[in-house]
Amino acid sequence: MRCRNNLLITVVLSILASSTTTLARATISQDGFIEKRGSLSRNWSILQADGKNYIVLADDFKDRKGPDLKIFLSPQSIDSVNGKTAVIGSVIIANLKEIKGGQLYQIPGELDISQYNRLLIHCEKYPVLRGGGML
Repeated sequence: MRCRNNLLITVVLSILASSTTTLARATISQDGFIEKRGSLSRNWSILQADGKNYIVLADDFKDRKGPDLKIFLSPQSIDSVNGKTAVIGSVIIANLKEIKGGQLYQIPGELDISQYNRLLIHCEKYPVLRGGGML
């Protein structure tokens, strides 16, 4: 599955790169995960390409298996947020596709990411915050 994830990210980024000659591509934010309760490891970034924003989990991303894991953008501080408060003011970007390997998630175009300062991985069913990073 890991090779397929890496290939998927490579293909998507190649398609984005070839979709227009005026493509602007930039890394908006990147950080390592701060663990709260879980075993998150490695880095993530937000990439802007062709006017769209994407959350990119690094190829060596890893978490423990769990139900209902989701990626959120949150206005809260990583120090003050916990499993019960993680959803307050936050927006769900997507369900986490895999617990290992590189992944790509498009951020909805209407979302103003400047209103958020943390990326969180959170189990919504059983309110457990796995961790997050600063935008």
